[in-house]
Amino acid sequence: MSFGAIYVATHKDNRSKNITVNEVLRSVRLLRTYSPNIPKAIVATKKILQNKNLTKHFDYKIQSKYPNFNGFMGSKIQALELSPFEHTLILDNDTLPILDISNGFNFIKSGIRDIALSIAPRQELRDNSGITNFQNGVMFVHKNKRTIEFFSTWLKEVRKDGFDSPTRYIFSKLLLNNPNIKLYALSYFWNFRIDLLLDFNITLGILKNILPQVRVLHTHLQRTRAINIFNKYHQVNEIKTIIGFQG
Repeated sequence: MSFGAIYVATHKDNRSKNITVNEVLRSVRLLRTYSPNIPKAIVATKKILQNKNLTKHFDYKIQSKYPNFNGFMGSKIQALELSPFEHTLILDNDTLPILDISNGFNFIKSGIRDIALSIAPRQELRDNSGITNFQNGVMFVHKNKRTIEFFSTWLKEVRKDGFDSPTRYIFSKLLLNNPNIKLYALSYFWNFRIDLLLDFNITLGILKNILPQVRVLHTHLQRTRAINIFNKYHQVNEIKTIIGFQG
């Protein structure tokens, strides 16, 4: 039974292309360092696939299929359809896998569960519907008939709502009405979204105790407070060296 991680790297213009390439490079370098046994695939636009500095890190290079989604969050949805792996780890480009995450495949490899992913700190969507806000930036998926159909529906709904629509909200609402998808809830240590924490009054002292347990940091590393949180990680200097971050 094959397994591996996959990224989707698309862009609207040269500026977004450069940002995307830099973020994927950060993430895949960390994945290679801390989870060396996980095969890696990238789905990308033709121009990004021409970047040998990036693609040398991947075992599979696949051209993206839906040009209308290029540069939008919905582009990630094609990851499962194009994945060469039966057990697929879908990673957002701005994720920083800072510990070995290979045992995450155990949550789906039995065939009992289809998807393993975490929820947001706030846990619910902001529309007062009470619907759980699932975070799909780090998502283990068993590629089977149920999940392929689910991702196909997700793609159609995003296309209908607009390419710049909030894909995770649509994803969460679809899960509400799909009893066939069997979920496993990961802790937020698997997808620790630093930028979401900016909304909370959490002291850096508290975070310093939490961060050693985090497996995947999730941040663009652009906002000052996010960088301050990142700098509290106990192995931050080692990580900065790996990803080439100067902040």
